[in-house]
Amino acid sequence: MLTGSEKTANMLSRAIVINVDTGPVTALALLSLQRYCTMPFLLVDCSTQAAEQTYARQLADHLGVELELRPLKPHGQTLDNLFLESRSESILIMDSDVELLSDGPVRKMTAGLCGNDVFAVGFSSDDHMLDALNIPYALYAARMWIPLCLFKVGPVRKAIEDGISFMHHEIYNDLPGHQLLSKWLFARHRLPMGSLLKLRFLDRYSKFYGSSKPSFINYDTGALLYAYLLQQGYHFHQLDWILQQQSVAHYHGVTRSRLNWFDNNSTRRKVAFRHAMQRIREHYPGCLPESLMR
Repeated sequence: MLTGSEKTANMLSRAIVINVDTGPVTALALLSLQRYCTMPFLLVDCSTQAAEQTYARQLADHLGVELELRPLKPHGQTLDNLFLESRSESILIMDSDVELLSDGPVRKMTAGLCGNDVFAVGFSSDDHMLDALNIPYALYAARMWIPLCLFKVGPVRKAIEDGISFMHHEIYNDLPGHQLLSKWLFARHRLPMGSLLKLRFLDRYSKFYGSSKPSFINYDTGALLYAYLLQQGYHFHQLDWILQQQSVAHYHGVTRSRLNWFDNNSTRRKVAFRHAMQRIREHYPGCLPESLMR
């Protein structure tokens, strides 16, 4: 049973799922939202294939979900536009390749957003070097975990209006004032034994990021906005990653693999689709007609 404050919060909040030609996993995401989230939600369909557009319309009609059609744009740009146009006070962004396994994450996010200085609630990662991925001297900037995160619209919209975007961004730091030359210099790390070529004399030109001077900084989707809002005095309410592991299933990169066939850091579409349909049959029996089962 929801408390009065939870009911009020949900009236001012909205969940958004963005679909790009990933119908089966989107169906699972929406079914899990219906079961474990009480706020109204919107399916944004950016599909490019006619059959997938039809599937999204039929899925939205069957589930009684509001559907909005948008042209396919980079993920960060779509998020920028959604926040600039939103009339809600808060938005729960949930990737189409995410399944909620309990109501715990959404309840804790809603409760954690109450502080005046909080701009978002969810899971986040710290700055970390990418040596484990064989990319030496590269820093992956801290950010919120974009697949599931609840944001206050006001601070995020203000940041976007100030010129800070959800878009991913890359900085080459060997010669910060000369990005093209710095990019060429960073390419040495891709060569055999190139990782040994730190070129220490470049340190006099490089900038500090935290306690180090990486040659390359990767601001993935949302990372620039995350850093900017922290600098502005806002706070990110971090939830325990154990909750994510126990209550959130993520197929990781299904949409990205659709847009980039050569991406090896993602779940294969056919595998994800097959597993999603199996999950629906076992855990949401009768929730979809056979015409929407694949």
